[in-house]
Amino acid sequence: IKDEKREEKKLPKSKTKVKLKRLGDDSFEVMENPENMRLSIADDSSLPYIRCNVNNGDSAAYWLDVFKPMFMHNFKDEPIFMIEDVDPEFANMVLSKYQPWIQEQVTKKAISVPLKPMSFRDVHTDTYFTAQYNMSKNSLTELHAINKANLDGFYASHQCPEPAFIPDADFSFDPTSQEPAVDVSEIPYRINLWDSSKIMEQQVEWEGETLEIGTATLIKDRCPVIYRVMHHMLGCGNAEFERMMNWLAHIFQTREKAGTAWILSGVQGTGKGVFADKILRPLLGEKFVPVRTLENMEEQFNDYMRQAIVCVVDEFNMPVGKSALTKMANKLKNMITERTITIRAMRSNQVEIPSFTSFIFNSNHVDAVAIEVSDRRYNVAPRQEKTLLEVWPEFIDDIDLIEQELPIFAGALAAFNVNQRMVRVPLQNEAKTAMITAGQSVIEEFVYAFRYGKLDYFQPVMEMSIDGIHEAGAIDAAQRHIKNWMAHVNEPMHLKQEHMRTVYQVLTGELISAVKFGKLLTRIGYTSHKIRVGNNTGKFFEVTWVLDELTVKAWEKEYFVSDMDKKMLASTRAMSNTNESAELPSG
Repeated sequence: IKDEKREEKKLPKSKTKVKLKRLGDDSFEVMENPENMRLSIADDSSLPYIRCNVNNGDSAAYWLDVFKPMFMHNFKDEPIFMIEDVDPEFANMVLSKYQPWIQEQVTKKAISVPLKPMSFRDVHTDTYFTAQYNMSKNSLTELHAINKANLDGFYASHQCPEPAFIPDADFSFDPTSQEPAVDVSEIPYRINLWDSSKIMEQQVEWEGETLEIGTATLIKDRCPVIYRVMHHMLGCGNAEFERMMNWLAHIFQTREKAGTAWILSGVQGTGKGVFADKILRPLLGEKFVPVRTLENMEEQFNDYMRQAIVCVVDEFNMPVGKSALTKMANKLKNMITERTITIRAMRSNQVEIPSFTSFIFNSNHVDAVAIEVSDRRYNVAPRQEKTLLEVWPEFIDDIDLIEQELPIFAGALAAFNVNQRMVRVPLQNEAKTAMITAGQSVIEEFVYAFRYGKLDYFQPVMEMSIDGIHEAGAIDAAQRHIKNWMAHVNEPMHLKQEHMRTVYQVLTGELISAVKFGKLLTRIGYTSHKIRVGNNTGKFFEVTWVLDELTVKAWEKEYFVSDMDKKMLASTRAMSNTNESAELPSG
């Protein structure tokens, strides 16, 4: 009829092009040049088969199989055509409308549905992607970016015609969403790149005592290999293990940014790599746990961060004194806490998207990063100096047991009673203090001791001997100042800047003018205050020295040896007791 109509209009006969295509085990002769049509459902009472009409017809002579919704068949001996080539909206409607029914059939009958090759353009980055669409799970697998020129090769490799139209897709990554991951009911498609890992789906329900801060080590009975790897890489610190479990459980349960990061340091072979590759990546999904070096983090293209839940930064080292790294250090601080991140893929513009990424930094260096005294971002594990194999020779054989323990470990994390404050507030431990000190300049370390009353920092001055005439006066003066501080442990003191400068010069061997010393203190934010002391008013630094009782007694015995020292100590104690007695009545 079409040919007759075309002849009436003096048009040439249309040439229908067909090509043999396969889908699963079936072969079809598919029309390659169909015209646009308007499709509608005539009868869907006999699923999986649906009777359809074309262009407001009423024959119901066209039909499709919802398990293979790419092709429209017919009872008219006409060529088969691809539905999305003639009516993309109808094709999307079928994928969306019958997906729940398909999922139900797959569950009931354990049948499999052929995957549908698909392609789309990300509206945010103008990047083309290909994937296999699983209708039974309404999910995408094998999602890969592709050059537009290679799309024909993708469809050819799947023995499927390339569609005439590549739909747009609104890509997002929201692991907290409860909405369907894929919505192809309308264009642009809405695609959430998050997908739960196999381990999440296989997790074993935790049975036993409640897991929380204080009982986290209970997992060593059911997950002994995972426990030993984590405990060892964390420097064998129990407190650190408890906090890491709490941190991981928060991420596992909510997939939300923790707002704090971990620094794991030690020699090579302590388990940091095993934890990332054998535990963390299978647990959360490999594509959601990128492992990068610091060099990678500095690159301008960071599309891998789009769907990162935990980013592991290997070979991490950003010590003090390297000004070139200052910009990157500030960038990392923001990435740890900020709720958005700027992403740039190759050949695309920057785009700002929500960030769900938490960070783990692996390092072999003592001064892995210069941490500020007031830091609220970094948890620091004690440095591990021994390899796993040194303390656990059979680990080579036991490493394969991790795979068996992972579903149980996932169940433990799912059941963990998370302390949110301990997720957001980093652990203040000796390891962090040591890294803060290691990353400080000399003047920063000196001021740190005054800010936090760390009197033991000045012990090297007390151990100095007076060897030369030129040094004798300065050392003696510095030691007298420190002895005076020692006599007032746990009491607020008001110190003169000049006394501090005397001790600084002896401790560092650096001669520095009063003016320059004052500017150094001001530059790092340590300033004096105008205070009235007795009958005098002046600028002083207020300090409360902290030292445990046993150390105080040991230092008094070792350093207060002369009669003058003993009299000074006795006089100070007497004055202190008098002040306390005078204050008691008004207390």
